[in-house]
Amino acid sequence: EISYLCANYDLELALQYLCEHLAEKNQLEKTIFVLTGDHIPYMLSSDEQCHMAELAGLKYDPIWQAYHSTAILYSPSIKNPIQSKEFCCNVDLLPTVLNLLDFDVDFRLFFGIDILDNSSDVVHRARFYNGNFITDRLMYRQSNATAIWYADGKNMSDEEKSEYLNKMIEFTENEYEKSIAVVETDFFRRK
Repeated sequence: EISYLCANYDLELALQYLCEHLAEKNQLEKTIFVLTGDHIPYMLSSDEQCHMAELAGLKYDPIWQAYHSTAILYSPSIKNPIQSKEFCCNVDLLPTVLNLLDFDVDFRLFFGIDILDNSSDVVHRARFYNGNFITDRLMYRQSNATAIWYADGKNMSDEEKSEYLNKMIEFTENEYEKSIAVVETDFFRRK
């Protein structure tokens, strides 16, 4: 645990050094930092992971919390901080950053969703390699086809739950199949 905390402190010092160096070169205001992890620190035992979660004020669940993380997008030029507690994963970071920087891109070519997009037709999800996913309405575990409904989902009728769950499963499976196809066909290579 101490080594993990020390490594995080080293990262803090490195970022401080980088910010000071960029400020000296008058480049800090033109910089955006994207910091995130994609999983728990694997070198920590289950007990140590539980302890780290407790330090962060969380209850550790090895199935779901193992991939709980924080993403920080920081730029000194942003004066009013924006916080989002939407479910998301790393593929959602690029569309979010591009949108924040006002890039003119076709977002249909991305698998991710802008984390800050609050459109009514957008469903924010944390998607996992094993078919599990989490939305604001449920946690779905693919290995045993178990859905655990949150308050937003508990108030739905059985028919609405079934329709919503099937839509999310299909969406997740299609997205995964498309991402594999992109890799296998080298879809984005410029000729």
